[in-house]
Amino acid sequence: MSDLLVNDEEPELEPYYSVKTAEVLFNEIQQQTQDVESNDRCLILIGGGLTSLYYGLTDESIKKYLFVDKFLNEQIDNKKDDHIIQYRYDNPTEVPDALREKASFIIIEPDFIDQKIWVDYKKTIDIIRSSKDTPILAITTPENAETVQNAIQASPQLFLPSIPNLIYQYHIYATYKSESLSTTNSELEKLEKIIEESEKEAEKEHAKPERKERPIRTSSSVSTPSIRRVDKNLELLKKHKMPNYAFYTNKMPSIPQGALIDDIHKNWKDNFALLEYHHGYIQYLFPMFEAGMNYCSRPLTVEEQEAMLENEDCKKRLLVSYKMMLRFYGLSLKDDSTGEIEHDEGWESRYRAFTYHNNLRITRILKCLSLLGYPHFLKPFIRFMIDDILVHDNLSSSANSLMQFW
Repeated sequence: MSDLLVNDEEPELEPYYSVKTAEVLFNEIQQQTQDVESNDRCLILIGGGLTSLYYGLTDESIKKYLFVDKFLNEQIDNKKDDHIIQYRYDNPTEVPDALREKASFIIIEPDFIDQKIWVDYKKTIDIIRSSKDTPILAITTPENAETVQNAIQASPQLFLPSIPNLIYQYHIYATYKSESLSTTNSELEKLEKIIEESEKEAEKEHAKPERKERPIRTSSSVSTPSIRRVDKNLELLKKHKMPNYAFYTNKMPSIPQGALIDDIHKNWKDNFALLEYHHGYIQYLFPMFEAGMNYCSRPLTVEEQEAMLENEDCKKRLLVSYKMMLRFYGLSLKDDSTGEIEHDEGWESRYRAFTYHNNLRITRILKCLSLLGYPHFLKPFIRFMIDDILVHDNLSSSANSLMQFW
């Protein structure tokens, strides 16, 4: 089985996809462009998650371009690569003239898990594809299946990508028939067994309060790190009987690929791209009784809850965590004692963070606050969102989350 090439000294340089998945995607690029005239072979990638594919493709006969969002574009701007282009979500038809009707193959992995974004992508696709038959491959969550099918007429494939450190499973959709994508990914079955065994062991060691039965993990929900990474992370987790408490007392880092809480507060607070693309820290910053989808996190226990409520440093750190995430959403805490919030500077641009998976994060944040010393913060947040969404219509896309979950 292909394994992830681990770089412990510089984890940010690790590949996004497992080697096996990358090999399959590189094969798709070759297969879908091989019949195109050599001078016209042009691959266009849309989405920051495809950066590793962009740099990993070494076939110089294929022209390659990468569209990324503003924040990731600023991070890699020092490379001075004219083929890396900022994607304009506010104007998806703004495309360099050199790319109009040039793409012989298009791969898309959204920077945000949001159904609306596919409407924008469709506008871009219509401009860059060389013909109506240009093959398109989309990588996104299964919740977007119907939207993707309607937008680009792409069908789901059996092969599921293995993406280290992504705590939910993406699916692949294609507008063409593919032999390599019509088979299952054997990596997922092996990793599923390892993770299930670890969770059963954790359930025996930690008493849990009564709560709704946890959904059964399936191939569409399991995280997919490498075998080596799973073993390493689970060993670290076993060292702490109360991992959530250990994290909030700054004795254990979040995993996978995380940091100590004080370091997160100091170094991650205004790195919106990192907070968006990293999917393993939120379960540590805001633990709750329900299990999350991060195989390296554990649900909050009653013992941990009691210990954290009695520890003033834990409560102070939770307040800092809340402020950090409010800023991520374009909000700020107006009053530390009452929980009243307000728009932060530049909130209009930050409001794009209110997407499907980030709304799920808000649900987790609110539940955590209610459990760990800040239940009085919930009403001010809800009142503000009701006013912003239902009265001022600033965030109509989150109305359903507000009414059903917040």
